[in-house]
Amino acid sequence: MRNSRIIYVLIGPPAIGKSTWIKNVTNPENTIVISNDEMVEKTAESIGWTYDDMFVQPPGDAEIGEVDEKYGEVVPAPQWMHWRKTAFKKVSDANELAQINFKKSMEDARASDENVVVDLTNMRVNDRMDILKRIARPNDVKIAVIFNFKAKQNIIKAVAAKRAEAAKRMEKSKTIPDVVIDKIISRYEPPTPEEGYDKIIYSNTIPQLKKVAGLNEVRTYIREVINELFENKKHMQEIENDGEEKFIYKPIIPNKYVYHSSNPIFREKISKMGLMPKPKSDSWLENTPIKGEVIFATNSDDKNEWFDSTYDDDIYKIDTSKISNKWYEDPNFSKDKEEYVEFGGKKIKLPPRQGENFHIITFEKIPLNAIELIYKGTGESKI
Repeated sequence: MRNSRIIYVLIGPPAIGKSTWIKNVTNPENTIVISNDEMVEKTAESIGWTYDDMFVQPPGDAEIGEVDEKYGEVVPAPQWMHWRKTAFKKVSDANELAQINFKKSMEDARASDENVVVDLTNMRVNDRMDILKRIARPNDVKIAVIFNFKAKQNIIKAVAAKRAEAAKRMEKSKTIPDVVIDKIISRYEPPTPEEGYDKIIYSNTIPQLKKVAGLNEVRTYIREVINELFENKKHMQEIENDGEEKFIYKPIIPNKYVYHSSNPIFREKISKMGLMPKPKSDSWLENTPIKGEVIFATNSDDKNEWFDSTYDDDIYKIDTSKISNKWYEDPNFSKDKEEYVEFGGKKIKLPPRQGENFHIITFEKIPLNAIELIYKGTGESKI
């Protein structure tokens, strides 16, 4: 019988200090680190690119067949990128190579007798369970490591910005936009022992991150965020945290067609019953303001706007002209959602988000005659 190993599943957004934790806690002589970012960087370096080059996308008005000198021909997006209409051929090929290498690293980790650290964001239950399924063996001790990131977005973003500046000084390029950090954090689903963990531990790297970013940089970053959001407004509303956030659902008149993403395991049930509102569960955001049972959809024909769960989901086209459902803006993405930053020991209320919100919800069932399965997913992770 093989000796038991320790499998560490690190949970937290980029720039939270996972790499530092690995250096301080694990022994490199008997530990394998699985990192998708590392595979992306190695692939980029092998073809003379930067990390950022691996995520370049054609402009929205790009036509199939157009050619970029560096990134190649504009082609239809491959199946695993079904949320996009087009992609650059060289970028698509490079990412497929990175994914092949990443999957190979998981196979190697499963076969090895060394401890394993899964250095990914690992924010969603399905992501974590998929990883454990691929690398864990029966006798392994599985430990989830949760990093303290709640209400610390500004510090994390300041660290990410400073790291990006350091990369530029080394003639590299690794940029993690603020919107990406926000999106990753919004997907967080807390781990539970039911996922298969023998132990769940916590790590607070915020004090070290403050030193990395520098207090002045953190303050400057927060001021820049506030100034950008407030633009020409000269006042800020100071508030006290006096309880649960209150809001009113904002009615929306949907397009004729809206789109719903669903795990393929529900395909048979949907084929018999239509789309049914679902109650809050572990698959929802922990802090969603939505109450009751609900169906999510995207009010846009643009695939780039469709909700991306990071899994190859089924896509349903909903004909709203055939139903009388009332639709509302999804408050998880709402421009009216109240958001705050900590500043000077107080909470500062930020102004509404800018830009259009394509995400909508309904609290009523959608019958079979109003839905069409337009894409059959595999349910597999796209990461």
